[in-house]
Amino acid sequence: MTEFTCEEIIEQLLEFVEGQLDEPVLIAIQAHLGHCPHCGGVVATYRATVVVTRALPRCAPPLPAGFEMKLRLLLEQDDQPK
Repeated sequence: MTEFTCEEIIEQLLEFVEGQLDEPVLIAIQAHLGHCPHCGGVVATYRATVVVTRALPRCAPPLPAGFEMKLRLLLEQDDQPK
């Protein structure tokens, strides 16, 4: 069985939460979560964030032009290792 580091778990977080991983990868991640409280907390927080954001009302009127691109760039900068 493949073992994952915490960093590798975080890199696959979206796919894991959305159920988009192959079964061997899913099993390996679940095994990691069974003994890593840090990653377990990250996954729980991420799942809660998804639930909350999906419950928010849609933005109306639309966001200003370019806002989404600027936000994505800022989020990508946050993902970079420091």
